[in-house]
Amino acid sequence: IDTETLAEVAAIRAGREPTALAISEASGDIYVADQQTGNIAVVDGASLEMETEIRTDPGLATIRFAPGGRWAFAANPAESKIYVIDGDSNSVTHVAQVSGGPDQVSFAEGAAYLRSRDANSVHVIQLAQLAPDSELELGTVPVGVLPPSHYPSLPWADGVSASGRQAERWKGTWPDQELRPCLPPPHHGSRPQWVPVEGSLIRPRKMV
Repeated sequence: IDTETLAEVAAIRAGREPTALAISEASGDIYVADQQTGNIAVVDGASLEMETEIRTDPGLATIRFAPGGRWAFAANPAESKIYVIDGDSNSVTHVAQVSGGPDQVSFAEGAAYLRSRDANSVHVIQLAQLAPDSELELGTVPVGVLPPSHYPSLPWADGVSASGRQAERWKGTWPDQELRPCLPPPHHGSRPQWVPVEGSLIRPRKMV
């Protein structure tokens, strides 16, 4: 769709049940995740023609590129897996088992933060460790009492977000502590609960 005229530019077949897409800022290619087949279609951003397909497992929910546009993260809550895709080779380089059904990915302070529907914790992957032949290590941050799936209707909005403005507010509350701008919001009781996380140490600072 042309964003100026709102006219359709092209219609591209990209799987049976496309559920999410992401654009690599490095190549300009478009990656379309198919929930039914688990395939990720790679579309040339200039010609809008299909380049290739990357195979994963059925059940994909989302795909996101880390800053820089090389590494993509595809979340599969049905299989409780995260797939790390190298945009240079369009291949899956890592598959990580993530408990609780990961369904969202966000980035802040050089790390990927993975929210799971059925877990009251956020998994963390440091981006610096990514390389085609590297071992993938996951950290875990406890961020609440109840998992997101406890609530009947989950919003489409990101469950994990980076916010420098919020970090400044928390830093004003605790002037003796340096706070990184990453705030995963779980829930406690019937109200949202924000947990400021220090990105370099990967641990929650305080729940409010």
